[in-house]
Amino acid sequence: MLSKNEDAHRLREQTFVLSDFLAQVDYRFPALKRKALVRGHCHQKAAFDIDSETTLLSRMGIKAELLDSGYLLSKKNGGGGTRETEDRLAH
Repeated sequence: MLSKNEDAHRLREQTFVLSDFLAQVDYRFPALKRKALVRGHCHQKAAFDIDSETTLLSRMGIKAELLDSGYLLSKKNGGGGTRETEDRLAH
């Protein structure tokens, strides 16, 4: 939308999510040694990526399995979660 706006370009270069920042600093989080299902936020996946989240989880000893759903809403909340995703979350 603002592809020719210099201010928009500068702002884009200075915008990041917290996980991007934390993935770049030399801080060690407590080790949790667990498994986790991870669903990236649809807006975050569209504007950035979720690589930094998986990097942080790995540093903490968490074996993350990324869900491929766009967003997960249970049927009782009127959402469109898939049966496979609902089954995986139940276990």
